[in-house]
Amino acid sequence: MSVPGGGGAGARIAKAFKGPKLASYQPDYQSILNEDPAFTALKGSLSAQGIASAAQRRQATNQALVQFGAVPDFASQASKLGLSPDALAMLRADIDPATSALASGNQFSTEHELQRQEDQAMLALRNNLAARGALSSGENAYQSGNQEHAYEGAQQDALMKLLGAITGYQQNYVTNQQSSQQQLAQGIQQAEQNAASLPQYQGFSLNYNAKSGKYVGPSGEKYTPVRQGQTWVLRDDGTGLSYVLNGNGTLTLKQ
Repeated sequence: MSVPGGGGAGARIAKAFKGPKLASYQPDYQSILNEDPAFTALKGSLSAQGIASAAQRRQATNQALVQFGAVPDFASQASKLGLSPDALAMLRADIDPATSALASGNQFSTEHELQRQEDQAMLALRNNLAARGALSSGENAYQSGNQEHAYEGAQQDALMKLLGAITGYQQNYVTNQQSSQQQLAQGIQQAEQNAASLPQYQGFSLNYNAKSGKYVGPSGEKYTPVRQGQTWVLRDDGTGLSYVLNGNGTLTLKQ
């Protein structure tokens, strides 16, 4: 390792130093922030929370579909149901391939119960009409039509309740994500405040003094060039921080 400046060999190296006369350092703010322990921990915590929140949303959605007793064709009814493209995409991604079979096989589902009630109501209706000898009358079609309409209405109500539940799961997830983004923004601000006093967080420009063989900062701080193989590194005489001197005069903080 060679150091320019001083007498003897150091002086000869100083004369041989052909580096740029001007050098400047522009901080890599993102890297500095990412090295803040508190900020790193916050990012890890928020990432874990986001993963858990998404898993909870998916689980709740699939459980709701199994309880409903079917996986409706949401895509074909998206506009009628008020599903936005983003909500529909999230919903379709959340549905597990096994959910449809589980839903249709659930003997205690909402759909199964509605069908059971419909079958019982139609049977009671026909028995009543038959007892009065009106099974072949126009009243049969009228009463059956009313019952079918009631059944379809109950199915629609059940579908809207299902959609309301799923929308709630999605909204809770979005709210959690928005809260995480706010916490992340606050974490960035705090990390920036923590890093503001660090020397490596400050940009600066240096001028090379051929007489001393050192680079000099605006406040007189001195940086000693040190050869490391084919690379020159500037060492801050005050802080001990080292910066790689690039050919174009830019400096890179050496970790």
